[in-house]
Amino acid sequence: MSIPAFAIGPGPGERIMFERHGNMIETDVLIIGAGAGGMIAALEAKRSGSPGTRVTIVDSWTVGRSGQTAFSNAWSVVVTPNDDLETIHTEIIQGCDGIADQRLVHEVLASSYEQLKELEAIGLHYPRDGNDEYLHKPTRGLDHARVMSPKGGGLEFSWRLRCALEEAGVMVLDRIFITGLMRGSGAGIAGAVGIHSRSGEFHVLKARSTVVATNAVTFRSGFVRDLTGTGTLLAYRAGAALRDAEFSYLRPTTPKFYFEGITFAIQEGARFVNQAGEAFMANYEPARGDQTDVHRLSYAMAMERQAGRDPLYLDMTAVPKEKHGYFINSNVAWMKCFFTKLGSEARTDMFGKTPYFASNQMTKMSLRTDTECRSDVPGVAGCRASPSGLRQSFCRVQHRHVHRHRAYSWPKRHSGIGQSANTHHGYGGNW
Repeated sequence: MSIPAFAIGPGPGERIMFERHGNMIETDVLIIGAGAGGMIAALEAKRSGSPGTRVTIVDSWTVGRSGQTAFSNAWSVVVTPNDDLETIHTEIIQGCDGIADQRLVHEVLASSYEQLKELEAIGLHYPRDGNDEYLHKPTRGLDHARVMSPKGGGLEFSWRLRCALEEAGVMVLDRIFITGLMRGSGAGIAGAVGIHSRSGEFHVLKARSTVVATNAVTFRSGFVRDLTGTGTLLAYRAGAALRDAEFSYLRPTTPKFYFEGITFAIQEGARFVNQAGEAFMANYEPARGDQTDVHRLSYAMAMERQAGRDPLYLDMTAVPKEKHGYFINSNVAWMKCFFTKLGSEARTDMFGKTPYFASNQMTKMSLRTDTECRSDVPGVAGCRASPSGLRQSFCRVQHRHVHRHRAYSWPKRHSGIGQSANTHHGYGGNW
């Protein structure tokens, strides 16, 4: 069909008129990006919206098989009725040096158990012990918060969410690469345009509210093919302000094979050692040792190198043999696949000594939003970056705000944006 002309451009002052042939789809809420954040936002929009609310989710890959969550174990912090909410909230805020949105973090933690039950309702299964209690695991840098992961990990988590979207009546669009946000007759955003990555067919997605939930510049941005920063760039080119680019993230890394689960390997006996084979973390962190947070690990590694005691290694020799299968045959499906295909220059004895060093990784730069998750461009909202273990709950709580303040009730303002929920260090989930 012939597509009518719309104003589209990277900034409020630019209008590029175009006419193309392709598909036009009209919707009330458009979610760009189908990681955990986008899918939960879409599901929440459909369930909490008025009858007949049209919700569309679009991704450049396959919905349910893309994004950071699908490549992970889908660990989440959950505050169960037996946990102390206030204590867990306090230690997370302290771990973030107080720069997180404290009210939003509290709301997320308080609703995390309800979120868990909703995930179970769509078919996810979380392991329990012999007393029918959920199996929690401690995570680095925190004393009271515990994490849990569903059976099947991130792949199962993501696919169950896709199935729930389809059952709820959300329109799911695979393999459409969004190239720009679209302006209507006024200053606000009226949807997005993109192309199908296989057919090259042009698409116009007209929406009353657009939620950017894709490709932030975030944790492991160079680690997963989907996290390239293009989502942040979409909002920026439409005139939205960004925040947190000044924060950097220090973490240990290796030129050899990297695997997910080092936090739990340390709990099983793994240690960082220097050239002489000395476990050095107790000298820097007497209380937590190797189980401290990654920025403290990175600091200690830098000091060891400065003292001439490098190269440094992650020594896995103390991990019991009966635990080896857990790390190789993880729910993170890419690990076993990559490990068996790696060449000699990258492959290592996973349960020997692997060289490690401190690296600098940009993290958390994202769309600036107010406390209702609105950007300063009318019609554009965002699921903001969050601590990894809180991400699923963050997206659910935030989209309730987004839904209550959709584009057609946007106030006319371009300043006064509230504090972001981003956290920059002190907590980073499993690694």
